[in-house]
This record gives sequence, structure tokens and C-alpha cells, in this order.
Amino acid sequence: MRTLAFLLLFCAAAHGADTVRTNVVGDITTKISERTDKDGKPRLHIETSYQGKKRILQVMIRADTQGKMTLASRAYCAGGKTVMVEADDNGDGTFEHIEVLLPGTDDFEMFTREPDGSLKPASTKEIELTKKEEAVVNKSMERLFQKSAISDEDAGKILEENWRKLQDLQKQENDVAATNVAHDITTKISERQGKDGKPDLRVESFYRGKAKILQVVSRRNNQDKMVVWSRTYSAGGKSIATESDEDGDGMFESLMLFSPDTDGLEIFKRHAKGTVEPESTAEIELVKKTTALAMEPLAKGIQNPDMSDEDISKSLEEARKKIQQLHQQQKDGEKLNGPSPR
Repeated sequence: MRTLAFLLLFCAAAHGADTVRTNVVGDITTKISERTDKDGKPRLHIETSYQGKKRILQVMIRADTQGKMTLASRAYCAGGKTVMVEADDNGDGTFEHIEVLLPGTDDFEMFTREPDGSLKPASTKEIELTKKEEAVVNKSMERLFQKSAISDEDAGKILEENWRKLQDLQKQENDVAATNVAHDITTKISERQGKDGKPDLRVESFYRGKAKILQVVSRRNNQDKMVVWSRTYSAGGKSIATESDEDGDGMFESLMLFSPDTDGLEIFKRHAKGTVEPESTAEIELVKKTTALAMEPLAKGIQNPDMSDEDISKSLEEARKKIQQLHQQQKDGEKLNGPSPR
């Protein structure tokens, strides 16, 4: 979050001309805003994508210290509200920081992506410092926009003052990150053994206090190696985002985001070249239907605790067939009408 705090002040401090244009592809509308310095050099590029009137994704690209435009952050939305943010602190192309937010509350969780691809939850101390950073930025924005005709000199003073405060807080945050292990995080691990006696499924659940904040599921791939299959992020005790690696190649190709207060669902595809593509409305509706079908056997088991293994198997098989039919119907529809617009 410290990156985002600095980015907000960076945006506010940017002078020069704004250029705005709109692209429409299928049911996705993207508004592009570009800002240049007084010397005409590009400084800021923001792409905000909408599905209908709902904002689903905002990508921010900024100039680094050498003037090169680099991808700084992606903010993902569900139900029109921001639920997950990925940020690249140093412009190396890796999103080192992840923040997951619970809409309608001030609850959020933060994670650091390590060089080996694993995740480290932030300590409670780091989260408290981040909240202070947010307060500094919010106060700065209020002061900047409460007056309709603030002078460049006064705006500069406000930005400089709050920039120093943020730098002080960031120093504290860096000190905490360097010296303090998140002792308030506990981890529970469960494994399932395969027929050969080796683990073929591992579930790691991370908790802050009693609240689950992350669940990592690993399984054996085609090379008989245990690899991470999915990560589910939570905030305020509720699941917010799940990223999945279906083929075990180390890249999380699918990202599903959920807004608990609106039941909003958005799905994105990540590509090897680093881009992110929103799924179509038709694909999202298909996922909702298949998820509901997949949950039917579980619901039946809960409602009927004495249900036999044979009946459970029948229920699972019925759900599997229905899901296959839905996927086949979509394929048939695409053959007749072409792929769903994106």
C-alpha cells in the first residue's frame, strides 16, 4: 500500500496537459487518461476498464526516475468496488505487494511476494503503519480540493509537507519489514497422501488471530512435483480473491474476485507477456452456474448427514454431467455465433 500512497500524491503533483480517449472492445469500455509534463514528456498513463457501468480494472503506468514509463499498479474491482491491488515498487516488472480489501469496511490484508514466488503476510504493525499512510494521503487530498482556486505555491507546500510525512512512515515500515517477523501469523498445514504414500494434496491456511487471511493449495503436477495450484485471499474473515495455476507452470493464469457485500464477481485472465484480460459477461455467468452446480452435492450432504456414500457419488456425478452440458452448450453457441465479446 505504501506504493499506492505515493502514487496518489504523484498524481496530484503532476502538472501539464491531460489527454483522454476511450476504447470499446465487446462489452468492455476502457477510458485512457494520459498526463504529460510541461516539457511534453509523458508522466502518467491510467487505463480504467468498465463492464457496462461497473468499473472492473484500473491500470496505472508512470515515469520512473529515468523517465521510462513503467507499470506501477493494477487495481481490480468486483461489484464496482476495489477489492485487490497489485503494486510494483521498483519498476522491475514484478508486483511485490498485494493488498486485499473488504468493501464497505476499513479491513484489508497485505502480502509481499518473495523472489521465489511465495507470499509473506504483512505483520499487524505494517498494516497499522499503512493505515496511517492512507490517513496522510486522504488529508492531503481534502486540503488540495477543498478550495476551488488553490495556488500552485500552496499546493506545492501541501504536497511537500505530506510527502515528508509519508517518507517518515515509509522508513518506519521498512524498519519493521526488515526486523520484525509476523509473529501474529499462524499457519495450519494438512496433507493428503496418495496411493504411493507421498503427499498429492497440501492445504496451507494462514491466520491473523482467528481470522483466515490466506489459503494455499498445492498438488502434484504431471512431473510428479508438488506445485501451488491456487491461492485464496481473505479480508475481514471473508474470501475476496482466488488466483489459479491450472497447468502447474508457475504462472497464475486465472484471477477470480468476489465482493461479499454485493455478490459481485469478476474474472481475469493473465497472459505470459504480463497483460491482463477481463473475461466476458457470458463466461462469468457460466462460472456462476457451474459453481452453483458444484455446490449442490455439498448442500445435499449437509442437509442429509446420513446420506450414503453411494448417494453422494450419484449426486457428484449428476453435478459433473450438468457442468459438462453447460460447457458444451457454450462451445456450441460459440461455433454458431463466434466467441463471446470481451
